[in-house]
Amino acid sequence: MYYQGLKLHALTSRREGKIPFPDSLMFTPARDNDLTVFKQAWGDYISDTVIFGDKIYSDFEYFSDDKK
Repeated sequence: MYYQGLKLHALTSRREGKIPFPDSLMFTPARDNDLTVFKQAWGDYISDTVIFGDKIYSDFEYFSDDKK
């Protein structure tokens, strides 16, 4: 597969009964790996946080309880 263009990455907060509110938005080249972007941009920001994401975020070692 080849990618052209860009991606929009959004980190949002859950709000019960409402649409999630974006805490941070960023654009990256489409070729950049989502997990790599996540770790670089928000790796220190997410301590003690529950993360919901798709399969690309299944790096169990990175998201282990020891790293929180």
